[in-house]
Amino acid sequence: MMRMKQKQLQAYLRLVQELLSCPHGQEWILLEHNEQLVTPELVQVLEQVAEQMSAEGKVDTAKYLHHWAMQINHLMEIMRLAIAGPVSSGKSTFIRSVSEIEVVDTDRKATDETAKLKQNTTVAFDFGRLQFGPNQVLHLYGTPGQSRFDFMWDLIIRKAHAYILLVAAHRPHEFRYTRGIISFMKQRADIPMIIGVTHTDSPEAWSKENVMIALGYYSNNSPPALIVDPRDRGSAAQALLGLLQHSMKVGIKL
Repeated sequence: MMRMKQKQLQAYLRLVQELLSCPHGQEWILLEHNEQLVTPELVQVLEQVAEQMSAEGKVDTAKYLHHWAMQINHLMEIMRLAIAGPVSSGKSTFIRSVSEIEVVDTDRKATDETAKLKQNTTVAFDFGRLQFGPNQVLHLYGTPGQSRFDFMWDLIIRKAHAYILLVAAHRPHEFRYTRGIISFMKQRADIPMIIGVTHTDSPEAWSKENVMIALGYYSNNSPPALIVDPRDRGSAAQALLGLLQHSMKVGIKL
C-alpha cells in the first residue's frame, strides 16, 4: 500500500513538472490527457510544491502553481454552464444531446411569432447534467430565446460560471437580436463565453467568420467561435470542451 502511495506521488510530481514546462494555453490539454490524476490529491501536491517554491524565493512559480490548484479544485466541483441564444438556435437540442439524465424542460406550445419556427418553446429553462471526467460535473441550463423571458436570462447568467451562445447561421435577420443577448449577459456577468454557430448545413447559412463580424467581433480579442451541430452528441461535447478550455485560459471567477 505504501509503495502504491509513493508511486502515485511520483506520478503527481511528474505532472506538476509537466505543468510547469507546458506552453501557455496548453495546460487544459495536458490535464485532459492525465485526467486520472486530476484529483483532490493533485491539488494538495500542487499546494505543497507551491509552498516549497515560495520558501526558495521562486514567487512567480509558487503563484502559478497556487493558481492551478485553485482552478483544478474548482473544476472538480459542479460547474454551472448556460446555453443561450435566440429561439430555435438549438439550445434545447444541444442539452438533450449531451445530458446523461432526462432533460428537465419547460416547453409550452408556441402561440406568438415563435410558432413559425417551432411548435413548442422554452418558457423558463432546460436543465441537463453531464459527468465530464472523473471529478467534474456539469450542470447545463438552457435559457428561453424570447426577450419577454429575460428575467430568466438574468437569473441563470448570474449563477453561471460560463456560457455558450448559439446563433443560427442561416437567419441573419436575428444577428442584431443576438447582439442584444450578448450585451444583456455582459452587463450582468463577467464570465467566459464562446460562440456556437449552428445550422451551417443550410444553403442560406453565413460563414462562421461573417457571423462573427455581424455580431460585432472584428479583433483578436473576440471570444472563440465554433461550428456546432446541436443534434450531434460529439459536436455538442466538443463545444463544451472548448468552453472549458477557454475558461481555464482566461480564469474562472469563483
